[in-house]
Amino acid sequence: MPTPTPTPSPTPTPTPDDLRHSGSTGIPVARYGELLELTQEVDFSENALAAYGIFKVFDFPAAFRVLGVCIEVLTEEGATAMLKVGDATDYDVFSASVNANDDSVPTFCDVAKSYPAGGTLTVMALNDMDTAVIRITATGYRVKLVN
Repeated sequence: MPTPTPTPSPTPTPTPDDLRHSGSTGIPVARYGELLELTQEVDFSENALAAYGIFKVFDFPAAFRVLGVCIEVLTEEGATAMLKVGDATDYDVFSASVNANDDSVPTFCDVAKSYPAGGTLTVMALNDMDTAVIRITATGYRVKLVN
């Protein structure tokens, strides 16, 4: 007995108020961006930072949306050590208080922010920092623009 040939399901016809199936494949997204994870270690023993000093950690590309930031303390400072994590326009947009003396669990900052023209992740020390080592990871996606 021959194997029956399956009948393909038709692609729905788009209507003015429903464009979800407007492509020939029926997939709602015609172009895909890329998921990025940007990571940098900051070693304050090699790059001491005075209270209220700021490090530029890494740059976000244009058309990038940060979904969250994670700060891991790899080596504790040993003295009072609080950090702000933000960007060049808002130094605490991701976190106003990261304790650089707590290496028990990472600090997750679930703050999303878009950077249409790109941007810079920064760390501000609220105290003198000369011992701690931290790893900062920002996860997000870059939208593939049609130009």
